[in-house]
Amino acid sequence: MFPYPSGRLHMGHFRIYSIADTIARFRRALGHNVLHPMGWDAFGLPAENAAFDRKIHPAAWTRENIEHMKIQLKDMGTSFDWSREISTIDPSYYRWTQSIFLKMFKAGLAYRADAWVNWDPVDKTVLANEQVDDRGRADRSGALVERRKLRQWFFRTTHYAEELLADLDALDWPNHVKQRQRAWIGKSQGWEVDFRVWVSSAPAPAPSPNLTVFCPDISRLMDVDYLAISPDHLFLSDWYLPKANAPQVLEYTKTIKVKIPHSPSASHGCFTGLFGVHPITGKPIPIFVSEALMANHAAESVIGTPTHEAADAKFARVHRIMPLDDQLDTKSVEHQLSASGLGRVAVRYQLRDWLVSRQRYWGTPMPLVHCDSCGVVPLNESNLPLVLPADLHDVERGVSPLAHEWSNCKCPKCKKPARRETDTMDTFVDSSWYWLRYCDPNNSETACDTSLASQNLPVDLYMGGVEHSTMHLLYARFMAKFLRDQGMLGDSMAKVDSNFSTQRETFHTLDAANVRVKSTGAEPVITFEKMSKSKHNGVDPEDIIKEYGSDAARLHILYRAAPFDELLWEENGVLGMSRWLVRVWSLVNEQIESEKQGDQTVEGRALQLLTNQVIKEVTTCLKETYHFHTAISNLIKFTHELQGMKSSSAFDAAIRTLVGLMTPFAPCIGSEMKQILGISEINWPEVMQVAESEAVELIDVVIMVNGKTRGIMNISTGLLQNSGAVEAAARDSEIFKKWVQPTQQVKRVVVASGGKVINFVV
Repeated sequence: MFPYPSGRLHMGHFRIYSIADTIARFRRALGHNVLHPMGWDAFGLPAENAAFDRKIHPAAWTRENIEHMKIQLKDMGTSFDWSREISTIDPSYYRWTQSIFLKMFKAGLAYRADAWVNWDPVDKTVLANEQVDDRGRADRSGALVERRKLRQWFFRTTHYAEELLADLDALDWPNHVKQRQRAWIGKSQGWEVDFRVWVSSAPAPAPSPNLTVFCPDISRLMDVDYLAISPDHLFLSDWYLPKANAPQVLEYTKTIKVKIPHSPSASHGCFTGLFGVHPITGKPIPIFVSEALMANHAAESVIGTPTHEAADAKFARVHRIMPLDDQLDTKSVEHQLSASGLGRVAVRYQLRDWLVSRQRYWGTPMPLVHCDSCGVVPLNESNLPLVLPADLHDVERGVSPLAHEWSNCKCPKCKKPARRETDTMDTFVDSSWYWLRYCDPNNSETACDTSLASQNLPVDLYMGGVEHSTMHLLYARFMAKFLRDQGMLGDSMAKVDSNFSTQRETFHTLDAANVRVKSTGAEPVITFEKMSKSKHNGVDPEDIIKEYGSDAARLHILYRAAPFDELLWEENGVLGMSRWLVRVWSLVNEQIESEKQGDQTVEGRALQLLTNQVIKEVTTCLKETYHFHTAISNLIKFTHELQGMKSSSAFDAAIRTLVGLMTPFAPCIGSEMKQILGISEINWPEVMQVAESEAVELIDVVIMVNGKTRGIMNISTGLLQNSGAVEAAARDSEIFKKWVQPTQQVKRVVVASGGKVINFVV
């Protein structure tokens, strides 16, 4: 786990940590050595802005938040290993982030280049595309984002593009997560085709480089009616643009460069006065500059095929581009392109290199120096960590506090006056390798001892929102491959469960039954929205814990919805879980005070059979399906079956089983009841051997699935008195296993005719 320390946890956090903690406790009970750490992804713009607003240092604000959130996490009953706690703002951590940057730089995978970036005019910083919403506004400040060209630092993620794509097939990840990454990497196989550039249907002034366009489907080449280039393309310079077209083109590009690239108009464009000569037909193809290519981070030029693409057809209509009617079979096109040297087979990726520099203070400093004589010079490892200055001057947002005295230094090579790099690293750099540091958090000699990396990696379970699938998880995989090549580890993300979101009712009232819309008198519609600070609809876990206890809150969260489904938060469900815990507590106390009786009865064997079935089902839910709601439902039903039973060895075993099975979900009361009953913490309930009776009268029970008879099983007549035992026997039968797949969920069970008929609704 690696949250951002925003200050307070809401129920969305509570849900994720409850799921993780439940699995960790279950694995420990099985006897596994579980690494379940906690740390803080603590750098970032929100902390810097909050500190500026409050006139305090970002470190003070962040550390205060961390301390408060640690208290909340402990109050939740979590079992994190706090001895492994890490924080990205500690020099002992970002010293190794800087070391990794230096390794990237020396390997040629960190480089500097001019780039158009998303500029937030309010926070005055660069934003990643993912931090801009569909309306072109910054996800934090809400400002309309602008386009600016700045000198930026990049990691060459494209170096591993093919490996990142190919290795997805071997990962045991949810298919929708893998598909998102495949789409993000975006491999296309096709042809690179060269169009010689003309001006007004005549050759351009020498030198006249070709316009190279990627054609993913060579059969479309004969249907090209126009070519489109990006507003940054080489051909939009004074050298190439015809004088008659230059003013209009330059004004158009100036206008669209300040627009956000997320919602471009596919039909907006401007004719450049340039033509590209078709490599097969020799006909001139008009070249347009298009704002649509501002959004496409993978291409500077594309073909326009109106007969194949609706967007291209609209563009052609708007700009009155006449279609060219030329037909030639694909093989002939490929042969002519190869023979003329104007085309070649090529592979393109949608994936772009990772922009890692940020114009802000609160981030990991880049360990680089700019020297007028030596150029860009990396610091020596012995000079790490390069620590952020503690003293902050009164500076405007967008002007890095690092751009003052701190930036003045001496060149590591020539010892002449030089300047430190004042950009800091994207916080995703910090969070791309934290999983490695968890294995060896206190090592001052290296980021992680390789023996400990081999012992603890790969990661077995990762939890987070699906929004991380194309950012954090992709960057983590990239970083893992780079560190592997540096001899530090192997690829290390083994399983992902990443579709967690929590919603709650967003109306604000205590008397929901009598609420009316003031203007109309109508009854309001209750909606559910994702919890967030911006909507002010987050539930404070502290209030719930104080009212009901952490166990009841955990149980409700885990019971309310499967981990892969959205959770509609309603507080009244917590009360029901609190009452169930009271019933279990009463059963335990009753069992301690009662005298045990013999078990060689039909009822005793029925209870053993039922207990075994509950063990199997809860274990499957925790080990394979993660259907915690089903597990808790089975435990509640098991509790109902136990109430009113006489004390016996089978009953004692059932009570102990109930407590053992529920403890990962409700650890506080579960651990206390375990102590009372003398049960070891590392002791997951095991299926018991059920003794056979020498003379047992059997009876037929019809098993139905969705109302259709699927078979008949034989059970002891004594079991008919216990519907739970009948259900347990049916679930354990070959008939049930044949007609109900493990992936199917039983929605309802109906036991009728005194136990002689059982119907499973799936």
